[in-house]
Amino acid sequence: MLKKFMCFIMFVNLIIVVSSKQEVDLFAFLCWDIWNDRNNLLFEGRSLESVSVFNKALAYQTEFYSVTLAPICSHNRQGPSQSSVNWHAPLDGQYKINVDGAAKLAGLLRGVGVVIRNGNKEFMAACSRQVIGHFSAQAMELTSANEGLQFAYDLGFRDIVLEMDAQGVVDRINSNEECFEAEGNIVEDIKEMQGWFRSFSCNWQRREGSKVAHELAQFGTRNAGFFTWIEEEPLWLTPFLSADIEANG
Repeated sequence: MLKKFMCFIMFVNLIIVVSSKQEVDLFAFLCWDIWNDRNNLLFEGRSLESVSVFNKALAYQTEFYSVTLAPICSHNRQGPSQSSVNWHAPLDGQYKINVDGAAKLAGLLRGVGVVIRNGNKEFMAACSRQVIGHFSAQAMELTSANEGLQFAYDLGFRDIVLEMDAQGVVDRINSNEECFEAEGNIVEDIKEMQGWFRSFSCNWQRREGSKVAHELAQFGTRNAGFFTWIEEEPLWLTPFLSADIEANG
């Protein structure tokens, strides 16, 4: 393919034009990793298989997004009180949806986790889905929010509180301005879905208060398919639900 181009710069410019932001980012990491692997071969006599080079680049991209999203997550954040560390039950008549996304550093496997509980701290439902592909950390969090809203609506819940541990994503969902970022279409879909419910709010919660959703997302990275549990949780999830209840008092 490179023979069609006069120089590498022309090739890079084409990549930028025809690719998404995530794909361009991955291309940059891949170029760096190929260059690094070439140096290892020249100076140390060792080299990786091409698939290993690609997986390393993907891992670097995932780690990069997880770190660079941190400043976004702190943007316009009010200092959280100590009480926000633990999960808290919603008001009577409401249902709290905790969502999370997870990724394996090596490979394309992603997981989405959703758990719904009522004002009495009772488990209502949960789901976990495996997703395969290139997704930024922000895209995975938005995908989990989308999954949670669709799941709650399908089960008939109409008064909900959506809660997640990515402040930047929460800010985008609550913003009245149109989102023009790479994941803007998902943000706008979620805003439209808010009209499905009688009452809706979206809040930030620390990871410590979102362990159940996190475990469900991790389950998704290990198990292909879509899993649902209605009114009775899987046994492996019970300790995490119990810990939330105990912390909630």
